[in-house]
Amino acid sequence: MAASFFVNTLQVNFESVIAMEHTGMAHMFKSLDTGLKGFWEASNSVYEGVVTEFFVNVKFIVGTIVSFVENRKMVITKDMFTEAFGLPSKGMIGFLDIPKETMVDMRKRFSGSDVPFRAPSKKKEMKMKFRLLHDIVAKALCAKAGSFDMVTSEKFDLMVAITAGLKVKWEHILFQVLLAMVKNPTRQSQGFVVQVSILLENLVKADLGELVKLHPQQVLANKSVQTYIKKNLTVIPTSESSKQTEDIASGTEYSQGTAQPIEASQPSPATAITVETPWNSNLYQVSNNQLNSNSTSKVLRSSSIIQLPNPTEYFSTLKRGLNLARNHLPKSAQQPKNALPDFSRNLRTPAASRSIPQVVLQSLMGNNRKASLKEFNTTQTVENKG
Repeated sequence: MAASFFVNTLQVNFESVIAMEHTGMAHMFKSLDTGLKGFWEASNSVYEGVVTEFFVNVKFIVGTIVSFVENRKMVITKDMFTEAFGLPSKGMIGFLDIPKETMVDMRKRFSGSDVPFRAPSKKKEMKMKFRLLHDIVAKALCAKAGSFDMVTSEKFDLMVAITAGLKVKWEHILFQVLLAMVKNPTRQSQGFVVQVSILLENLVKADLGELVKLHPQQVLANKSVQTYIKKNLTVIPTSESSKQTEDIASGTEYSQGTAQPIEASQPSPATAITVETPWNSNLYQVSNNQLNSNSTSKVLRSSSIIQLPNPTEYFSTLKRGLNLARNHLPKSAQQPKNALPDFSRNLRTPAASRSIPQVVLQSLMGNNRKASLKEFNTTQTVENKG
């Protein structure tokens, strides 16, 4: 099909899709049967040449659509349009009157997560069957070109009306869409290809040229819907994906869409160290909130008291690391070999604001810190007197 407005043509084979084993999809297609079956299931073939000629010569004149096809004047009115497809002529002509309770219920029903769906939003936030319903509405009713990822308020209202089985004056709504295709072709993509082909066939009563069959993917049947399901199995709503990530981080895993807690792995045996702060004799314990903000929170979360490997091994490893780092410093930045490490600058720093190695290192020094400093000061005094 050469013309661009043939691309989004979509029809439904109701006999095939309603008999599907997938109950969710079958139920969704049954909702399309309410007042719109004649429009959805018009035909699986079109007169491509005359439809293209119709849109080239079409005009809007006083509430009617006029065009020239095969050198004949064609006039399409609302009554002709309604009769051809058996569209309901009674009901609401706008969606502002949809009950609030219905909108709330539909937002929950459409959503693919615990968060109610709100338009405008991406269609992946909806359940699979409603994502397909959105594509049908966007292509067959709204005849919009371009991306179909975004669910607009207009399409959402149409989906609500169809799913809730509301009485809608579809003859008015759909004929207004057809008028928009004629009056504003730059804003409203031209569509309704199958429907226009049928109207022209009823009017011309003559040879209209070659009858072109629609592509199998443009007719929704059991096979094409099953293909759609397979392609969309891996699509996960953003909010649901975020929830899974949080649950995995907190020790919960998903099994076939159901959150199930899993046991956290047991930490390796470790020696508990209670750190005595230099300014008082109270035990300093790390709270869970502080651990959550630390990079080692996953390891230390199981206890409110800092747990580390054997203190002797830890201190030995830390000492080797400090010596290695000191050897790589410029000579101007290195301390004299006889000088003691300057731990005194951290004496007045609260433990909560220091890193864990600093706290542990000070605790490992124990009560010998003051004695070491006192001995060092005495040595310096003797040297100065000498």
